[in-house]
Amino acid sequence: MKWKLEVLWGLALGALAVSLAIGDIWGGGLRLILGFAGSAGVIGYIVLKGIDSQAPRFLERKRILAVILLIITLGVIVASMGGFYNILGQSNSFAIDLEIAGTAIFVFGVLGFVLTLAIGPHSKIP
Repeated sequence: MKWKLEVLWGLALGALAVSLAIGDIWGGGLRLILGFAGSAGVIGYIVLKGIDSQAPRFLERKRILAVILLIITLGVIVASMGGFYNILGQSNSFAIDLEIAGTAIFVFGVLGFVLTLAIGPHSKIP
């Protein structure tokens, strides 16, 4: 499992770095896709690393974090569809609506991730 986590970490940071480096190539669609995928990868890495290291906070909230990762992934997929429309040169109101809806879902998932780990009972480490 350790090497899989390191591969996920490398891919996530690579996607974020490329996203920052390319700018507005193809209408910004590729930047949006890589940025969201990289951010979701970093959050996935944090969750999996916490579970792998047997951290009580992550183990207690394992199911909730799995649902939150699904919400974040759904946001990435919806926003990426809008980004693909931009890459194809069909930037219209539907593509913008997809990007907005995907961003809202993604932000909702990230907010749930932060609140899940910040609020709630804190276990004492024996």
